[in-house]
Parts: sequence; C-alpha cells; structure tokens
Amino acid sequence: MHELSIFQDEVNTLQILALWQTINTAVERLPRKDSSLLVALEAMIAAGFSSRRRAIVNISIETWNCTFGVEDTLEYPSKVKLALQQLRPLADLHLPAFPEGDGDRVNIF
Repeated sequence: MHELSIFQDEVNTLQILALWQTINTAVERLPRKDSSLLVALEAMIAAGFSSRRRAIVNISIETWNCTFGVEDTLEYPSKVKLALQQLRPLADLHLPAFPEGDGDRVNIF
C-alpha cells in the first residue's frame, strides 16, 4: 500500500507541473505583459517564485524572463517584489527597473 501512495504522489506532482506549465504558457501568449497585468497576476506569480518545488520555480523564472523581464519598466506589486528579492541572489532574473537598495521596504500600490 505504501508503494501505491508514493506512486500516486509522483503522478500528482507530474499533473501539478503540467498544469503550471500550461498556465505559464498561457501567460506567455498574452498580448501585453505590463504592470497592470503583473498586479492582476500577483498572487500566482509570487506563488510560483516561492514554491517548494524547484521545477515550478524554474518554470516561473523562464516565463518571467521572456514576458515581464523584457519590458522596459515595471511597477512591482509587494508580493512579487518580495519573492523576487528573495530569489534574486539564486537565479538569473531579468528585472527591469527593479528598485535597488530599499531593503525590506515594500511599496504597496
């Protein structure tokens, strides 16, 4: 019975990863990737960057870099900004106009 449980966990993980990839592909196909969309998707994007699953974080980084990361400038909502601050030392992130040197302060708009 234990082996069946482990197998089911692996199947669930693969399904979650496939769903996350599908969602991120849909974001990539959106015509605009600007600050207003970033605000609308704040919870989802922050969750992707903060996931305990490395594959979800990696998918999120890839999507970020080819969508929001290519913008000239962005206004960062608080949850996204915090997640990026934590991930920044560990990952290659394209961060247009990312606020420098404000430590733990997060501007909420």
